[in-house]
Amino acid sequence: MRQKIFNVRVNIFLLIAVAVVLLVFLHATGILRPVENAILYALRPVQKVAYNAGLKFFAPENIESVEKLGVSNQELQNKLSNALIENARLHSLITKDEVLQQEIEYLKTNDYKFQAAQIIGKSPHAGTQIYILDRGLNDNVEVGMPIIYQDGILVGKIIESGANSSKMLLITDSNSSVGAYIQNDTNSPGIVVGKLGLSLEMQLIPQSEEITINQIVVSSGIEENIPEGLVLGQVSSISTQTEELFQTASIESPVKLDRLQVVSIIIQ
Repeated sequence: MRQKIFNVRVNIFLLIAVAVVLLVFLHATGILRPVENAILYALRPVQKVAYNAGLKFFAPENIESVEKLGVSNQELQNKLSNALIENARLHSLITKDEVLQQEIEYLKTNDYKFQAAQIIGKSPHAGTQIYILDRGLNDNVEVGMPIIYQDGILVGKIIESGANSSKMLLITDSNSSVGAYIQNDTNSPGIVVGKLGLSLEMQLIPQSEEITINQIVVSSGIEENIPEGLVLGQVSSISTQTEELFQTASIESPVKLDRLQVVSIIIQ
């Protein structure tokens, strides 16, 4: 059976080989030329369509159109990038405007004189939390004035003032200290100091005072220029040792102090 199938395959192969050789011979002698011409004539419309399509696609004007399409695509991408940049800029302006409106409303409600300012830089000295503002003596900004954010959140105070700019010491700086009290039944007093530029701690709280987590801490007003009631943050943890006279509390500011952009300086 296998031998029979093999013989059939060999015969088919030989027939195909003979047919190919015969066709080549007949083409070379010209005998098949009338048949070939008839086939080419029948295929002429298809050939013409294919040829014309190729010419149109690779024509100079079409190549130029493709190039223009590439340029147009790049222009669209550039416009999209510019739109995204503009959108980000407008979002930033809207955010700044909203913050300023909150600050203005708070200051007007409390009848404070103020000067809006923008942070334009930061001190290059490592370990310090000193920022540069775009307001100075020409804007009645003087050393010791408090700086707030949004609706009465104390974020720092002026430590140096030039003609058109000034320096703000952030309340988280190690050199910062603010008289404060906890808003509870007894208004527990203490001093809020900066901890390594990263956090706030309220110290010198009498051991006898009962304080709890989440209570609000505000400025006490015992310092010149800093009014009472400016928010410093909330109590986040308490450290108490019975043998000590005072207890301490970690304070968490309601804002990200390292992300400030626009602030208001209270000018009393």
